[in-house]
Amino acid sequence: MARITKDFLGLDVKVVDYRGSTDIVLAIEQKEIDGFWSDFNTFRPHVDRGLIRPVLRSAVSLKGIEHLPVNEDLAINATGKAVMGMLGRTAVMGRVYLSTPGTPDNVMGILREGFAKMLKDPELQADAKKIQLELEYTPAEECLKVVDFMFNQPPEIIKVFGEYVKL
Repeated sequence: MARITKDFLGLDVKVVDYRGSTDIVLAIEQKEIDGFWSDFNTFRPHVDRGLIRPVLRSAVSLKGIEHLPVNEDLAINATGKAVMGMLGRTAVMGRVYLSTPGTPDNVMGILREGFAKMLKDPELQADAKKIQLELEYTPAEECLKVVDFMFNQPPEIIKVFGEYVKL
C-alpha cells in the first residue's frame, strides 16, 4: 500500500514493514511512523481514543468515515485511479470465504444461508460490539460483481494492479 501511495498519489513515503497491528500501534506511539494503510475496522478503537486519525478512504465507505476524500479521486494519473479503484472495491467483500470449483449449488446455498444467519445472531453481534467490530454480510452476488469488475479491466491495468497486489 505504501508503494501505491507513493506511485499513484505522488506522496514521498518511506516503506517500513511491521509484523502486525500491534507493532504498528507501538510505532505510532513511539513516533516512528507518520501514517499507514489499513482496514478501518481493525484500527477503529485507536481512532476512537484519538491515537490515529483517518485521512483517506476507498470508494466503499464505512460508517464514520463517509466525509473523507476518496483515494482514487486524488490519484495523479488514470492508471492510479483505476488501480486504486480496483483495490478499493474489494472492501465490499471484507473477508471472503471461498469454496472449491464444482461445489454443488445446494451446498453453496447452505453455506451462504449459514453465513447470513450467523451474522444476524444477537450473541455474535454482542461479542463483536464488545471488541468494536462491525460485522456485515455481503451476499455472494455483490462479491461476484466486484470480481467481475476487477477482471473486466483493460489488460494493461490488470498487469499494473498485479505488480502491487498478488492474486
